[in-house]
Parts: sequence; structure tokens; C-alpha cells
Amino acid sequence: LIYYILKFNEYRTKELAFLGAFLIGFGLTNQHTLVFFAFPMVLWCFYSEPKALLTDGKAFLTLVMCGLVGLTPYIWLFPAATYAPLGSWGDTSTIEGFLTHFLRKEYGTFQLYSGGDKQEAQMITATYRYFLQVTEDGLYFGMVLMLVGVAWAGSQHMKSKRISPFLVVFGSWTFYLVVFHSLSNLPIDKLRLFLGIHMRFWMQPHLVSFMFIGLGLKPLLSTVGLWKKPVVIGVVLGLIGLQVALNYKAMDQSTNNHVEAMGVAHLKHLPKNTILISQGDVVTNSMRYLQRCKQFRTDVLLLDETMMTYAWMRERQAPHMKKWKIRFPNTLHSPNPMPNMETYTMEEFLAVNGNNPDCPVWKAGAWLGEVMGKADSGVPSWHTVPVGLVSKVLRKGQEMSNREWLEYFNKPDLFPPVLDFHSFGDDTWEWLVRRIVLEWRAKTAFKYSNMAVESYVEANVTRAMDEIRTVLELEEVAHGHETTSYILADLHNAMGMLWVRYQDYIDDPEEVISSNRKIAFHFGKFVALQPNHNPGSQESNLVKFLNQNPNYAAKISPTDESKKKTQQKAAQEQLASSTPPEEAKGKKEKKEKKEKKEKKDGNSTKGEKKKKKKDKKPKDPNTEAEL
Repeated sequence: LIYYILKFNEYRTKELAFLGAFLIGFGLTNQHTLVFFAFPMVLWCFYSEPKALLTDGKAFLTLVMCGLVGLTPYIWLFPAATYAPLGSWGDTSTIEGFLTHFLRKEYGTFQLYSGGDKQEAQMITATYRYFLQVTEDGLYFGMVLMLVGVAWAGSQHMKSKRISPFLVVFGSWTFYLVVFHSLSNLPIDKLRLFLGIHMRFWMQPHLVSFMFIGLGLKPLLSTVGLWKKPVVIGVVLGLIGLQVALNYKAMDQSTNNHVEAMGVAHLKHLPKNTILISQGDVVTNSMRYLQRCKQFRTDVLLLDETMMTYAWMRERQAPHMKKWKIRFPNTLHSPNPMPNMETYTMEEFLAVNGNNPDCPVWKAGAWLGEVMGKADSGVPSWHTVPVGLVSKVLRKGQEMSNREWLEYFNKPDLFPPVLDFHSFGDDTWEWLVRRIVLEWRAKTAFKYSNMAVESYVEANVTRAMDEIRTVLELEEVAHGHETTSYILADLHNAMGMLWVRYQDYIDDPEEVISSNRKIAFHFGKFVALQPNHNPGSQESNLVKFLNQNPNYAAKISPTDESKKKTQQKAAQEQLASSTPPEEAKGKKEKKEKKEKKEKKDGNSTKGEKKKKKKDKKPKDPNTEAEL
């Protein structure tokens, strides 16, 4: 477009104007922000040649038609709407639906962001950030060249308006920066990821900025008598080579498949014909790509909870969901029931779709109700059990058996590889992928830690320690500099609890002292890192006591040998069979009552008591570790 505006400035022919109109329309089918560059150019063309383009009716209509021809790719949206494959956005089968889609009304026309924390009136701040980025991308001396180039081009314009295109190019560049930064409402000061999204819209003005950098070479080289073809070519190639040498390693994304790997980890181990309710752009789109482009796990129904908040979701895509027997309770989903609107809550959706064993419901990402601050995440009758990057959705009172959960947990590829923290900045989607993977690794590790503590099996406790320790080390890389951190506090709390349980398997006083110091360390971190922690809490008092008594040689929670043995056997039964947790719990309670009765009646012999005291490890620890 810039090339043809320069040619038009030189030759002023109608044919070049017609071609420019087509390019504008064609460009808008890819990126709407092009209008901020195109609008000043169109005005300039009309101003330059008013008789040939503006007052000539035939020429004006031809310009309009050329622009419309450029927009013709949008026609595809009408036939595409007739089959609306799963995951397609909007309903473009009608003129109203097409205009809603074309004008981005659901996000807000000429807005980037529709969230409640959108940031207004940031034109000065965002423009300042842009010039900081130009300075960095131009290797700092590029900013000097750009200023020289603008000044030189401006002086040429003053000498001869006809041969200098400075006014239109500089005007379009300025218009784009001012208008775009005035309309952009992403909260770029709250989250670096939003700044990264915002920065993608700087590619267009960057083209012009670096044109001015190139122009800045002429007066500088001319001043020292080096404006000669071999010298100019050498300097330009040298600058390009310098950029490649400095940035190639960081910019090389040829092996970057992190988003795809996360999508695979979400889908791979789900049961057949799962209904997977997702929330979040990168979570949903990573799986959508695999299903649509690679035909991977197409038996899984991927339901984007955000898309469910639009009426067209039921109207256009429900016919594709017959395999999973999906029923929508009403027209559109809303965590907050709206009067005068045909809405349904996720609680209502699960009530009619969450009880089919042939199509189990799982969750990826947070509930939309949780994002909106709803109590019980907007699903008070349901809860989720984390297994890898997804969670199984169950009615409250129902649980996954330990055996079923461990079948998932023991899969070697349950999680994708964790990205190196220093490889991607926090303004990239890869940073968010790392954040998501670590969050769900922590949730899964917490689940296993609870199972390990309740099992009274040493192998389970040590494995849980390894799981928590691994996540803790990774999280400390990202959050170790923070004075408060919920995730680090929770991880240290889990490690402290595991060390308390581990004391059941040690008797040597030195080992007990060492474990107590570890307990004091982890609970101390928990107290220090947790925001608004109660200084009189049980953990605070324990830390204070242990720090005052660094050689304390007694166990924090003396072992109840009877309960330990009972729990071990119950754990073995649950892990080795498909016995439901409720039934296993009942058996455990009956056995505890029986043992208490035998102890009370004096039926237990001294030899049996000695055996209980001695037998602190499971009979078959290797089997327990494998389970």
C-alpha cells in the first residue's frame, strides 16, 4: 500500500488509485487496524487530485467498487455459516450476524478487550512505550537515524511537495499511533501478557519507522562523502546482518511446539466421548487446533464456556453435538441468571448433561463463574478432581477411587515438559503455557500429597515429597523474589505436612531433630509467604516453638500405631482394587471399632503389641511405590 501511494504521488494516475483502493479492501480482510493507515492516504489522494477522483462520478464509483472487490473474501462467511463447524465463532448466516462479526460488536468495535479491567485513556503511556520499543529494536542508534530521517524527509517536502511523499506517510504513521493508542484498552500496565498482545499491533508502524531509519542514512553518509552505491549496500547489509546475529537465537521458533504439547496433554488421556468444558484462549485454541487441523481426539466434545454465553452457540453448533446427547437448558449461558433473558447457569447445564457415564464431563481451566467471583464457582452441587491438566467433574459426595486416579497419575506423559523460565518473557503466550502447566502440576501434587498422608505408606509419602519439591523448585524460579506468594506458601505448607507424616517412619533421635528443623523451615516459609497470615495460628506457634528449641527430638504428631496399620491396609485395599472410597471407608471404620474392642477386652497379647510397635513399614513397599 505504501509502495503504491508513493507511485501515485509520482504519476497521479487513476489506475494507481484504483489499485490502491483494492489493496485497502483486501488488507482489511486480514487486519482491521489497516484503516488507520488507509484513511489519511485516501484523504490525501482526494486532496491531491480532487477533479480526477472526487468530483468525477465514474472514477469515484470505480474506487468504491475496487474497494468492495478487495473485501470479497468476506463473502465466504455466508456459506461457511451453513455448516458452522464446532468451534467456529458467531453466526454469519444473516446480514445482522455478519455485521456483528465484521464490526466485532461482541468485543466492542474498535476495541481490543472486553474484560471488566480494561484500561482507558492510555494514549500517551502506550505511545511512549512504542518509542521505547523502537529504540530497542533499532539497536538504540536506530532512533537517532529515525529522527534524522524524519527531519531530512520533512525538509525535502518543504522544498517540493510534489516529489516528496513525506506528508502522507508521516501523517498516516502519526494518525495510526495516536488513534490506535487512544482506542486500545488492554490493561498493559497490569499484566505483561497484555502488553505482548498490544505490541503485535506495532508491526505496521514499525514498517514506517524503519523506513525513516533508512532515510536517515542518506544525509549522514552524504555529509562524509560516502553516499555511493557500494557503500550504501554494504552498510545496509551490515545492519541487517547485525540484527540477525543479535536476535536470531531468541527469534528462532522452529522447534517451538509448546502450545501444541499442552493441547496434547489436555486431550490425550481423556476417556472416550468426553465432554470437555474449557475456558481460556490458549487452553481452548491449543486443543481446537489439534482437533480441526490434525484430527486428534475428535471423539472429545470441546465446549468453550465463553462461547456458550452467546445465543448462536446453541442455534448453530448444537446440531453437531448429537453424538454426546447435549441438551442446552436455555438459549445462552450466564453464571449470573439475568431477568428478561433466556439464560442458564453451569449448574443447570451439568444437571442435564453431567450424569451420562458414556459421555463423562471433564474441565479444562477455571469455571467462568470462578473468574467472575461466584461462590462455589457457580456450580454448588459439583466439584472437580484434578488429574494432570484437566479435572474430572463429579457431583459433591462422589469421588474418584484411588486406583482410578492413580492410573492417570502414573502415566509418564501426563504433563508436557516445563518450559525454561528464561526462554520466554512474561509478555508471551509461552509464558502463560508455563504458568498453566505449573499450576496444574501443583494441584495434582496437592491431591497426591493428601492421599499419601492418609495412606500411612512411606513410599507414597516420599514420592509426594518429590512431586511437591519439583514444583516448588520450578515455582521459586518465577516467584522466589516475591515477599508474598499463595502458591509458594501452599507448597511449603504441603512439604511441612509431609515431613510431619514422614516422622512415622523414623525413630533415630538425630533423624527426628533433622526432620523437625525441616518442618520449622517449611512452615516458617508458609507463615512468611502467606498474605494476611494469622500470627497466632497453629503453624506460627509451632514454628516459634521449634526455632526456640532447635534440638527438639520428639515427633510433632506421635504415631497412632493402631490407626496407622488400619490406614495402611485400607490404602492397600483401595489401591489394589476398584472398591469405591465410601465402601472402603466403611470397612476401615468397622475394623477400627473391632480393634478398639479387642484392645479394651484385653485380647491383644504383649507379643502382638511389640509387633505393632516394630512393624512401621508396609509389608511390600515396592508394590506400594509402584501403585
